[in-house]
Amino acid sequence: MENREAALRLVPATPLLGAGHANVELKPSDASANPYLALAAVIAAGLAGIEDGLTSPDPVQEDPSTWADERRAERGIRRLPTTVEEQLGALLTNDRIRSALGEELADAFRAVRVSDAAWAADRRRGGRGPLIPLAVLSRGVAAEHAAATRTRTPCSRP
Repeated sequence: MENREAALRLVPATPLLGAGHANVELKPSDASANPYLALAAVIAAGLAGIEDGLTSPDPVQEDPSTWADERRAERGIRRLPTTVEEQLGALLTNDRIRSALGEELADAFRAVRVSDAAWAADRRRGGRGPLIPLAVLSRGVAAEHAAATRTRTPCSRP
């Protein structure tokens, strides 16, 4: 059985597709992610594991989301952050990923995520803000937006 829930999974070649057709699947990332940033984070994490001399754990051949919390803890399996706050907390406290992205890009990413979350929260409350979130409008100037919002609330204007 293959664990189709693994965060990073190698799908080996098959006789049907041929020996040169293996795939690597990155599950925590979806179509809304920037594939270059997602891949940069995966590479940085892999390099950190090599630098720290870590070894791969034994493969899990079943879906760990069906396990009790205690069983997952015994195997060292943690759920990925699910809220914007948890995700940003994980990013902001991971020096290796911030270093791989660079401080300017990490700050711009933070600003965009906070802006998107504020826009979505406003829409859920029935707000009539712009139909397009501020982050989408400002992606071309995300670094400037991040610099301008460091000392203000996430959605304030400079």
